[in-house]
Order: sequence, then C-alpha cells, then structure tokens
Amino acid sequence: MNATQRKRLRKLADFLAGPVARAHARVEKTGGRKFFMGFFANATKIGLTKELCGTTACALGWATRVFPRTFELQGPEGHVVVAPKGGEVRDLSPCTREFFGLDIDQEEDAFYCGYARTPQEEAKLLRSLAAGRV
Repeated sequence: MNATQRKRLRKLADFLAGPVARAHARVEKTGGRKFFMGFFANATKIGLTKELCGTTACALGWATRVFPRTFELQGPEGHVVVAPKGGEVRDLSPCTREFFGLDIDQEEDAFYCGYARTPQEEAKLLRSLAAGRV
C-alpha cells in the first residue's frame, strides 16, 4: 500500500467517524432503525441531507460520496450496488483493491456485507489498515 492509498483509507475513515457517525447517533437517539452498516445502500437514498439522515450504507457505499469520481451507485431502485464510475459491477473488486491498496482478505473484511459495524468501528478498522496493523 502506498501513501496515496493510505490517505484514501484515512479520508474514508474520517468521513465515517464524522458525518456518518453523527447521522448514526441521531437515528439511535430517536429510536430509528433505518441506519445499518451491513448493506451498501437503501434504494437510491444515500447521503446526509436533513431528509436522508440515517439512510443505510456500508463503508463502500459511503465511498461513493467521498470519492464520486471513482465509485457510483448503479441499479434499479431497491437493488442498488456500488460500481466503478462508468464501469461494470463485476469490475468492482479489482478496482477497490487497487484504489485502496488492499489484498483480497483486507478488502473483504473492510467492505463486504455481513459485517455490521458502527461507523466508528469501521473507521477504526480502516485506520488500522492504513497504518498496516491489520
């Protein structure tokens, strides 16, 4: 992993620990159940506007907001997936590994569904990966 890739992981971690964590806290405080880090996105609603606070997205889903020139959401409403900007969904894994400088195991741990972490837990993992501790 090079310096640019480490910087990208830290940038995503900062976004998760900042705006995403605050949105998560608002949802938790109001008793909402919409916010779940185990999925990429909920339909096409991803973001932190007043109307969309607490929408679902995993770390890679939020990467579409942090790195909009690299990643985007694709698919019909109700079945949205993350894809390389202008590319095919099947191209995502190599794109993700190259962009963030991760091996296959690190990529799976950091970005694939089934690992329902809080935004703070995910940020901690991404920072550990950037520091070479995982």
